[in-house]
Amino acid sequence: NNKGELNIEKLCVIGSDASAIVALNWAVYDWNQKSNVLIKNGQDVKALILLTPVASYKGFTAQTALNHVVIQRTLSIMILAGKFDTKYYSGSKRIYNQLARFHPDKFENEKDKLENGSLFEYGLNTANQGSGILSVSNLKPNPRDLIADFIRYRLENQDRFGWKNRSGTAE
Repeated sequence: NNKGELNIEKLCVIGSDASAIVALNWAVYDWNQKSNVLIKNGQDVKALILLTPVASYKGFTAQTALNHVVIQRTLSIMILAGKFDTKYYSGSKRIYNQLARFHPDKFENEKDKLENGSLFEYGLNTANQGSGILSVSNLKPNPRDLIADFIRYRLENQDRFGWKNRSGTAE
């Protein structure tokens, strides 16, 4: 970041299946970090992409993260899941519905939603789940294109996430 080769202020974390729990909890951890006068610490995650997220796995849960105001209202979140495996799709849809009540906005079209929305859910026509949805050929809409557009509109094109030196010294 301090070399100007990337902008940590536009950090997107991707979690697939059970690692979506890690992504959600890590985003909350990041936003709970305290900064000091010299160095900004934390609050870097601005977006999450969750591929077939699960709410719990072997005692590890996303519930605390899903109840955190940053997850509910601050971050841009995209959820993708295959519709043809109803068990996994319904679990992903439950997570989406838990967050959707904090995002009541209506949009004219997909471009308007990408530019101004912050919560996105796509049920894809496949039984594949998690990162497996990325390997399905000829899937419409294409999950790779959805992810690229999400990152472009929700992070790359956002002027409010300007680059900042994080070294603690003026450069």
